[in-house]
Amino acid sequence: MPMKVTHQAGAAPVALGLIVWVDAPVPVRLGLGVVAWGLSTVNDWDHNNYKRRMHFGAAVVRWTARAGYRLQARNDKLARRKLEADDLHRGPSHSLEWCALVGLAAMVLATATTVLAPWAVWFGLAAFAGTASHVLLDWMTPSGVPLSALYNLVIHREVWRRHACGWWIPFYEVSWWLRWIRLPRPMLVDEKHPGCEPGLFHTDRGGEHMIVVPLLYAATALPALAALGLLGPIVTFLLPWFA
Repeated sequence: MPMKVTHQAGAAPVALGLIVWVDAPVPVRLGLGVVAWGLSTVNDWDHNNYKRRMHFGAAVVRWTARAGYRLQARNDKLARRKLEADDLHRGPSHSLEWCALVGLAAMVLATATTVLAPWAVWFGLAAFAGTASHVLLDWMTPSGVPLSALYNLVIHREVWRRHACGWWIPFYEVSWWLRWIRLPRPMLVDEKHPGCEPGLFHTDRGGEHMIVVPLLYAATALPALAALGLLGPIVTFLLPWFA
């Protein structure tokens, strides 16, 4: 549950951007925001918790994950291991290419709907942005994500290699009292890097990530108030209380 809340918070600024800046009727803009926000958690429907649940969406997501692993099962040790254990989590559904397919599906569905057809491309972009925000947030955890199947295939010859944005400690070998200096850096999670720690977070547990939820919603609420012309009056009203 905490991870679901975190991903929804991460998609909130994206949803706001679509609502505010897309040139469309208000109901359509609100619909774009709902799509981006609502689809931000579907990537995790590949989780083992959905194995024996009657959940059509999860069945589809797990099927796509299994199909993606099978594409490289012959040449990819990770893919073979995942298929044998039927452990599909943080695999194909946590790549940007999978998010693009979700966006394409949303665009096709919107095109088939007479009312939404003029904005079908925007609905596709909203679906992509919502699911991609999930991938980017998980990229910041120690377990990482494949991120891009195409990049992995070209660079590593293994489609589902996991990457994480972690901390690089540039003065690790120089002096222990300089190790507080840490810079974000992409890295492979399954290889040892002296002075590197995968993940901007320390763990994958959702409780730790809850600290960013208020910040993400604040990053959404402040621009929303500004767009509505309410931020200035609110600041003016509050200033005497802090004077």
